Amino acid sequence: MGIGEEKGRLRAEFRRIRRQISVEKRDFSAQAASKRIFALDFYRKSDKILVYVSHGDELGTEPLIHGVLADGKQLFVPRCDPVRPGSMSFYRICDPALDLRPGKFGILEPCEHCDALAGSAGLCIVPGLAFSADGYRLGCGGGYYDRFLSHFSGAAVGFCFSEQITSDIPQEETDRPVCAVVTPEALILPD
Repeated sequence: MGIGEEKGRLRAEFRRIRRQISVEKRDFSAQAASKRIFALDFYRKSDKILVYVSHGDELGTEPLIHGVLADGKQLFVPRCDPVRPGSMSFYRICDPALDLRPGKFGILEPCEHCDALAGSAGLCIVPGLAFSADGYRLGCGGGYYDRFLSHFSGAAVGFCFSEQITSDIPQEETDRPVCAVVTPEALILPD
């Protein structure tokens, strides 16, 4: 089985695992994992925090988004680039109710009036279907985060349920590891 086929098999498996997590556990987990992010040195030392807007059965980022804004940090959220398919850019939001609208894939994205991220530093909270202990992630297959992280100079931290941690993820040349993975129960620092 090739790497692409193996990743496809793993994507199906981890989508199934993530769907089976109860609503009660989801709410608790989003709060607990957000608190772990707020305790990180990466977070405390960063003025710019890049956060995805959770969708569907992903680990919820709403507590994280509200906490970043409450801490007075600059919050940036991704928007898919309509001109360059497969790429995304981050834009600053100050009020989720005013600054976000449904975008590609039905995921909330920054409105046109939001300012683009200047530079490539800060802390980027990265989603994934699965993460390995050595910091590699299994995304949904579009390559958006791998492309973004290839030119991002800040810290990238995975954010997921504990059930999404696995021993190994097949790697391709374009895959970019994160420097840490946060779950509701643990902080995983790759060797």
